[in-house]
Amino acid sequence: MKILITNVYSHQNFGDAAIVESTISQIRREYPDAEISLMSDFFAENDGRYDCASVPSVFCLPTKASKVRKSLALVVALMYSATVALLAALRLRKLAASLLSRSRPYADSDVVLACGGGYLFSSNNSVLSVGLWQEVYHIWLGRVFGKPVVMLPQTVGPLAGAFDRWIVARALLAANLVLCRDKASMDLVSGLTRDRANSRFVPDVVYGWFSADEISSTEQAEIDTPRISITVLDWRWASPDQDRDKKVDAYLSAIVEACRELSAEQDIDFQVVPQVLVKGGDLPISEKLRDGIASFTDRVELLRPEDPLQTVRVYQASTVVLGSRMHSCIFAIASGTPAVGLSYQPKVKAMFDQFGLGDNCFEASSVTSDQILEAVRRVLADPARYRQQARDVVAEAQRPLNAFFKELADVVGR
Repeated sequence: MKILITNVYSHQNFGDAAIVESTISQIRREYPDAEISLMSDFFAENDGRYDCASVPSVFCLPTKASKVRKSLALVVALMYSATVALLAALRLRKLAASLLSRSRPYADSDVVLACGGGYLFSSNNSVLSVGLWQEVYHIWLGRVFGKPVVMLPQTVGPLAGAFDRWIVARALLAANLVLCRDKASMDLVSGLTRDRANSRFVPDVVYGWFSADEISSTEQAEIDTPRISITVLDWRWASPDQDRDKKVDAYLSAIVEACRELSAEQDIDFQVVPQVLVKGGDLPISEKLRDGIASFTDRVELLRPEDPLQTVRVYQASTVVLGSRMHSCIFAIASGTPAVGLSYQPKVKAMFDQFGLGDNCFEASSVTSDQILEAVRRVLADPARYRQQARDVVAEAQRPLNAFFKELADVVGR
């Protein structure tokens, strides 16, 4: 079976990299001989990072360029991708693959999988959500090439404006199967397509990265001092709020104050663990958090894991993880460690609610130190109970994931 996975992001975002790693792992458990290709704007930097081919997007934009060059590249990409779509729609698919080589992976594939994640949302930074159009195009193009299309577990939304809602609906209707990783996305998909999309709930693929045996065989070692790992992000880019600068500062201050209170109550080791290390990622705000905690204790360090698996191992050796990024929380839970979430987008709170963990997740824009304190204290008071709760969540999440990957061959055969 030849599988094309589209809309893959940079491996330097460990959450997105873990989605890809988990997807490949689960495909190969069921189909060890599968030939997998990853399509991405970041194909060059992803090359060699995964055990499969890395190919450029059809609608490909430069990831590092000046504004002028990006504007010119957008025009070229639009013309190229429109030509591919026209030839494919006219059933001249072999001609498209021959003349326009970036479309060849579509022609050669048996099934197109849109990578799981949370990229189907409107940009707050631009009236034109070019990135959203690009993701939608690569989903829709699979149908134009006559291939079965499956959207792996997605968060859909928020969507601003009628046009963004319309183009996302086109992608949803082009797919043979839409997997949603939270109830809010299920409801939005139903409304956008008037219940015409073939959708179902399947949790984030990262929950299936490790088997139950792998989780239980790497139990947390006994440690004398509680260890709290913290992953933060600067979520200004995700908020249309005019007061977002003040709110980001307040959220960081709430974390620091909660850590101050906890440190005064007992000896605690704090680890600040950035998840996105590229320029403009998590390092600046992580350093600011580290400095804030260092103002009252020397038991704090800033770690720089090299890949998602190292990050998971750090969390696995922690008593509790305090995470603003959704995948920092999923990494923790998937490895059997309790997580407290700070939700910067609806997808984070939706994930906690889906598994009955809503009391351990708070809105990042309004969280208080008291809320963080109460949640962390609950875990510290009975860590064994909350580790078991995390393992129960993993078992629940893996059932629909395992069922889907076993079914994938049937989807291709339809």
